[in-house]
Amino acid sequence: MKEIDNDELERIVSSNSERPALVEFMTDKCVWCARLKPILEDIEKLYADKLDFYNINLYAKDSNKYAFIKYKISVTPTIKIFYNSKEILSITGYLELNDFKLELEHMFKRLGSMTHLIIS
Repeated sequence: MKEIDNDELERIVSSNSERPALVEFMTDKCVWCARLKPILEDIEKLYADKLDFYNINLYAKDSNKYAFIKYKISVTPTIKIFYNSKEILSITGYLELNDFKLELEHMFKRLGSMTHLIIS
């Protein structure tokens, strides 16, 4: 998972990439973020060919607070997935691996035109 800052996030969100971008909004001292880390590592391995993976740390750079304000992040961890300049999924808090996979599979099904991305 690549760590990004506010400026990089804006480039990622506004791009029309062929793949959706999963962005974890997190902080260093967040216990739930630490618990989610191995699950996100597993998700990244499972979906590496279907999603791009990023995280943005509120405390890594002063300007990162603007991303948290813009995307109304009040709880960490929060996962947002962006595609074609739109937010297509938001998950707030901790999820177990199977629940996370279910959310992603439902998202891919809702995308319709991207059904070839669904994990079988």
